[in-house]
Amino acid sequence: MTQHTQASSPTAIVTGAARGIGLATARLFLAKGLQVAMVDRDSDELHRAASGLQGVLPVVCDVSQEQQVENMVSTVLHWSGRIDALVNNAGVADFGPIAQTSSGPVKTKLAQTVHSPDIVRAYHDAIPLNRYGSEDEIARVIVFLASEEASYLT
Repeated sequence: MTQHTQASSPTAIVTGAARGIGLATARLFLAKGLQVAMVDRDSDELHRAASGLQGVLPVVCDVSQEQQVENMVSTVLHWSGRIDALVNNAGVADFGPIAQTSSGPVKTKLAQTVHSPDIVRAYHDAIPLNRYGSEDEIARVIVFLASEEASYLT
């Protein structure tokens, strides 16, 4: 596990990086030469996932907590000097009978999982080009997702 890397290396933040799609995404970024801030709220699981990987910074953070998100972004910027990619993979889910679920908690979970307002707000000042993706840049991502390299997505 790397605790400090070169400021010139591209850096990605991956939330929900302790397992599943988040961990697979972190590993793929590493294989592509990026350094990765692996973010998860489960400290034990996160450190287990990060062990043995080079070029990673495990950061324990609950992305539903604004102050933790701000601290995480500051930690990553201090570690790498830059943030080039952000993957909001962390999700919040409760399981139970739908008949016993009220709309308030569902709206909160959707805001945390889909919109991630705190992480987007904290990341805003660190956007490398100080702008969002252009139509052409976003179109390239869409074309990639339809390519053979993306082969199967649900």
